[in-house]
Amino acid sequence: MEELKIIENIEQAENEFGKCYGSFNIELTDKEIEALKEGKKLATTINAKEYTIFISKKKV
Repeated sequence: MEELKIIENIEQAENEFGKCYGSFNIELTDKEIEALKEGKKLATTINAKEYTIFISKKKV
């Protein structure tokens, strides 16, 4: 991951951050956030299964 920044949940903030060649919005449910807190990993595909994304909570 090259850059991670916390922004407001509004389109203006997305535009100010900038959208690269492609951009996708990933919205997590409370259940999915709880799974991350429990050390689980989320797996999904995007762009007609062209890309796979794995999401996990960083261990610090």
